[in-house]
This record gives sequence, structure tokens and C-alpha cells, in this order.
Amino acid sequence: MLRLLRKPVLYLDTSVPCAYYDGAHPERQAATVAFWRNLGAHEARISALVVRELLCTPQPELRTTPCTLPSPPSTV
Repeated sequence: MLRLLRKPVLYLDTSVPCAYYDGAHPERQAATVAFWRNLGAHEARISALVVRELLCTPQPELRTTPCTLPSPPSTV
């Protein structure tokens, strides 16, 4: 029997895109950018709630995060 291999699914919360832009904590930001670059081995998803949280943030760079991060995860 042939089984198709699927990528593991990761559900990302608001902290991941926030950390991507967290210039106040360079080590956290660098780790998140590295994580994001290697995310292709997984099927990444974010919920509609995460999108709403990002759209309501007072930080303008985070309001467009789902559209501006490289290879943004799909929304569920």
C-alpha cells in the first residue's frame, strides 16, 4: 500500500509574526526569522483570530503581517 507523506501542520499564534518584527529583542527576532525561513518543511496555518489580532494592533508593521511576511502561512 502506497501512503502519501504529508507535511506536519503547525498552527501559529500571534507571537510568531510579532517576534518576526521584534527589533527590541534581536535574538528573539533572529530566531523567528530563521524559523520562518525553514518553515517550508511544515504546513503552516494561522487562524482568523490571529489575523484579527494582527489587524487590531497599534503597531502598523504588524497590521499587514499576514501579507508581508515571506511565504505567509495559510489562514484556516
